Amino acid sequence: MSQKDRVGRKLVRLSVVVVLSVCVLLQRQAAGATLELQLSGADEPLAPAFPVRTGVPIEPGQLTDAGHVRLLVNGVETDLQTEVLARYSDRSVKWLLLDFVAAPGAKLTLEFGEGVTRKPVARPISVSADEKGATVNTGILRAAIRRDGGGFPDELYLDLNGDGKYSPDERLATKGDVRANWMDLIRTPALGSHEVMSAVVTEGTLDPSRVEITGLDIEVPGPLHAVVKVTANYRYKDAARVEYPYANPQYCELLPKDMGRIPFVMRLHFYRGSGAMEVQHTFIWEGDPDLDFVRDLALASPMPTSGDAVVTLGTDEGHLTVERRGSDRIGLLQTSADTYRVWRSRGSQGTGVVAEGRRAPGWMDVSNGRWGVTACVWRSWQLYPKGLRADVGAGQLRVSLWPAEAGPLTFRRYTRDWGVSETGARGGVNPFAVSRHASRGVAKTHRVLFDFHVGRVAADELGLRTAWFRQKVRAWPSLEVMCSTRARLGAAISPVQKDVYNDLEDIITACLDWMLFNQEHFRWYGMLDYGDLQQCFQNVHHHGRWESDYGRWGWFNGDASGHKPYAALLMHFLRTGRRDIFDLYEAEILHIIDVDMVNSEEYPWNDEGWLDMRGCGHRHNGQHWACFYVGSRAMRIGYFSQLYYLTGDERLRDAMDVAAAAAWKELGEARASRGGHSGTQDMTSRLFYTVERTGDRKVRDLIAGNERWAWMLNSNRGAAELKAAEEEEDDLEWARRPAEGALTAKKDWRYPGTVVSGLAGGVRYITDTEDRERYREALEQAVEHMRTRFAAGPQGLPRDRWPGPRGGPIQGNWNPIPNLMPIAIHAMTIHDAARKGGER
Repeated sequence: MSQKDRVGRKLVRLSVVVVLSVCVLLQRQAAGATLELQLSGADEPLAPAFPVRTGVPIEPGQLTDAGHVRLLVNGVETDLQTEVLARYSDRSVKWLLLDFVAAPGAKLTLEFGEGVTRKPVARPISVSADEKGATVNTGILRAAIRRDGGGFPDELYLDLNGDGKYSPDERLATKGDVRANWMDLIRTPALGSHEVMSAVVTEGTLDPSRVEITGLDIEVPGPLHAVVKVTANYRYKDAARVEYPYANPQYCELLPKDMGRIPFVMRLHFYRGSGAMEVQHTFIWEGDPDLDFVRDLALASPMPTSGDAVVTLGTDEGHLTVERRGSDRIGLLQTSADTYRVWRSRGSQGTGVVAEGRRAPGWMDVSNGRWGVTACVWRSWQLYPKGLRADVGAGQLRVSLWPAEAGPLTFRRYTRDWGVSETGARGGVNPFAVSRHASRGVAKTHRVLFDFHVGRVAADELGLRTAWFRQKVRAWPSLEVMCSTRARLGAAISPVQKDVYNDLEDIITACLDWMLFNQEHFRWYGMLDYGDLQQCFQNVHHHGRWESDYGRWGWFNGDASGHKPYAALLMHFLRTGRRDIFDLYEAEILHIIDVDMVNSEEYPWNDEGWLDMRGCGHRHNGQHWACFYVGSRAMRIGYFSQLYYLTGDERLRDAMDVAAAAAWKELGEARASRGGHSGTQDMTSRLFYTVERTGDRKVRDLIAGNERWAWMLNSNRGAAELKAAEEEEDDLEWARRPAEGALTAKKDWRYPGTVVSGLAGGVRYITDTEDRERYREALEQAVEHMRTRFAAGPQGLPRDRWPGPRGGPIQGNWNPIPNLMPIAIHAMTIHDAARKGGER
C-alpha cells in the first residue's frame, strides 16, 4: 500500500471515529469508574496528615471533564484538586493530576465519570495578583511577593492566635535590610587566576547579586494547592570583560549579548490550612565558565531570635538540640555524601564543632514559645554540598544550596583539547570555540521546604513534619493497572512473573540492583552529578573502576541512543512498585533536564556564532558538558513525559515544552538550526508529547504522515478509534514485518533491541500458529543469549563480589538486558496462555 493510500485510509477512518465518539464516550462515562490508589514513599513514619500530589492514568473514553472526579479516603469523600495533564485523541482524559491531603495507611478510592460530582472545597486558598505583585493566603500563612522585590516572599504573616486575621505583631520579620535570595559570584580578570582542574581562585573580586524580576504569574490558583511562578535574573555590577587570553582574536570576541546576568525561575508552592511553603528554585548558568565562579547560593527566611529560641537539627540518629547563647550562629554543613558537621560560632570565641555525622536528613528548626520555622532541603546529602544556618544577628534561617565554605563552584571544561571525545558537528569542531562556553545553559534545580508553625513543635515530631517532603509521597494504582494502562507510552509489559520466569526476573533485578550498588559504592552523588549513571565498567583500563577518567566514556549524560537506563528503571518500577527504583529513575531524568540539556537561548555552536540550542543536550563524557556533540538525541522525552505524568513536576514540564517547541521548528517549519545530529525519532517523540498535552491537529498530522514513527499515535487513540480498530480487518503487517526482519537480522547482538522487540510483537499479535511458533523459538534464543551475556558480565557475579575484580568482567556501554527482558517475558506469558487455550 502506498503512502498516499495509507493517509487516505486514515482520513476515512477518522471520519467514522468522529461519528462514533459521542456514543462511546457517553456510554462509558455514564457508567462511571473507580481506581484504587496506593501510597508510595510512605514506608517511613509520617505526620498524621500530609499533602500528596500525584498523577494517575485514565483509560480512553472514561472521563472528559476533570470536574467529574472525587476521592474517597477510608470511604469518605475528601477535598480534591485536579488538573488534566494529557488527553487522548478524542479529548478524553489520559493523565490526571491530583492534589489532596492523606494520612498513613489510608485507603484511597478515585471515582470518576459523567455521573460523579465533587463537593466544593471548604475554605480554599486565596490568591490575588496586581501590578505590584501577588499575595497568597492559606488560612494560616499569608505571603506577599512584590514585582520589585527579591523573588522570595517579601512579607510573611503567620496567624499566631488563630483568629483568621493577620495583625502587625504577627509579621515574621528579619533584622534590618538583608537579602533572602542571592547567588554571589567571584569574577576573575584572566584565565591564569584559576587553573582548569584547581579548586582555588588566587585572584578575583566578589560580585554580590541583586534580583531583577521579569515575570510574576499565578500558575496554579488553588483551591488546595497554589503555585506562584517568579521569572527573574541575578544581576551583577562587574559585567565588563577584559581581553580573553586566547592567541586567536576570533575567540576573544566569542561573548554573549548579556554578560551581567544569571537567569532563574522560582516557584512557590502553598497548601491550604498549612504554614508550609515549598520552593522550587532553578538557575541557568550564563556566566563565563573560564572567568566566573559561584561563591554562595542561598535562600533565607525569617526566624525567631528571642532568648528562648531553640535550634534543633536532623541527624543520623534522629535529631540534636543545640544550646544557643546571645548572638550565636549555629549551622550544619554537609560536605560530602559521607560527612557533615554541626558547628557553633560565638563571635570572638571562634567557631567550634558540636557534632559530626555521615548523612543528615537536611532539616533545621528554630522555634520559641510563639512561633518557629523548619527548613528542609530535598535530597540534601545526595546533592552535597549543602548548608543550614541559624543567624541570630540577621534574624534569618539560611539554606545554602552552594555554601561558601565549599569553595568556588566552577563550570569550566576540564581541558581545551578535543582529546578522545567525539562530535556530531557539521564540518568538524574547533575546540576553542566550543569548549570555552561548553557549560553555557547548564541548569540546577533545588527543592526546599520552609514550614512556619505556631509555637514549639516537639523535637521527635519535627522529622515527621518534613517526611512527606523528603520522601515525596505519591499515590498510584496497582501494578496491574500501571503495566496495562493505555495511557502509558512504551512496550507492553506485565507485573513481575515470578511463578514461571523466576530466573529471568532475577536477572533483571540483578542488573538494576548492580547499578544501585555502584551508585553507592562509587558515590555517584553531588550537586551536579546526582542522578547520572556511568557508562562503561573497566572495559578500557581494566582497573576495577568505571571509565569516567577516559574522556569519551564516562557519565551517560543525556545520551539516549538505543536502550538507556531510565527506560529500564521506569519499566522495573511499574512492574515491581519498588520506590528505590523509581527514585533513581526520577533522579536521572531531573539531572538530564538540568545539567545535560542546554537551557540557554545563546549557545556557541562551532563557527556558526550564537544559536538557540535549547532542548539539545550533551552526550556521554567524563564531564557532563564536555562532549562536543550537542544534539537532539540527548533529549528523547518519551520517558521524560512519563515522569511528568506521574508527578506533575513543573520544572520537567518547562524543559519538555522547550524541547517540543524546538522539534516543531525543525520538523514542522524546517527553519531551526540545531547543530549535531537531529534524529527524527528524537524529534517525533517530542511532538507526540505536544499532541498529548494540547491536541494540536497539525502536529498530529505531521506524525501520522511519517510512516516510520506513526506508531506512537497508537497509544493516544481514543475509545472510538480503538473500537473501530477492533472491528477493522487487520492484516497485521505492522507486526509481521518487524518480526520477519528480526529473524533475518545480523546476530551480532551488540544492539539487540530491534530483534527482541520485533519477535515479541510477532509472538503477541500474529494469529498464524506456525509463524507464531517460529517467532517464539527465535525469541527464546534471544532470551538465552541475554542469559549468557548476563552470566559473563559483572552483574552475574555473586553479590558479595560486586562490582567486580580488576581485569574481570567488563560492561561496555549500557547493558540492554533490563530493557528487553521484560518485553520478552510479557510476550511469552501471553503465548503460554494461548498454548493452553487461554485468552490472547
